[in-house]
Amino acid sequence: MQRDHEEGSIEAGLTLIPTTAFFLLVLQLVVVGTYKTVETLNLQSWLNKSALFAIDGSSETEYVGGKVNAIKSFQLPGGGELLIAESTSAPPVISAFAAPLSESGIFTVRSNAAAVRE
Repeated sequence: MQRDHEEGSIEAGLTLIPTTAFFLLVLQLVVVGTYKTVETLNLQSWLNKSALFAIDGSSETEYVGGKVNAIKSFQLPGGGELLIAESTSAPPVISAFAAPLSESGIFTVRSNAAAVRE
């Protein structure tokens, strides 16, 4: 009896497809997490600068990473004010497997930042 050297290659190929799809989805989640961190840092930096230099931003204000959706201001009892900014953006899609999830809004990134203006 002679065994063929190609035995099992179809099964190995069939396991490669779901493994690749899973890898690409996990990679997309890593990209979304990193994008959220970068967006939050950019928003916090912009809000710190606007609080430091007394720049009044409107809801249409743009910063380095994107567009500010809302800026709320709360007066503090001892003087000054607390600024809270919110931004929403969509991270890049790196895989065709994640495109339907991105279109449904699952990968939408919301960033919040706070600063004190004295």
